[in-house]
Amino acid sequence: MSCLDIELVNYNYELIAMVQSWPTRILHGTNQMVLGSHVPLSGK
Repeated sequence: MSCLDIELVNYNYELIAMVQSWPTRILHGTNQMVLGSHVPLSGK
C-alpha cells in the first residue's frame, strides 16, 4: 500500500462519517422547524 492509497482510504472514511451524520442533522433540523412552527406533519 502506497502513501497515496492510505490518504485516499482516510479521506473515504471521513466522507462516509460525514454522509452518515447528515440524516441525523436533517432530521434534527426538521424536528426543530416543526416544533417551532407548531404545524403537524399531516397538515401538509
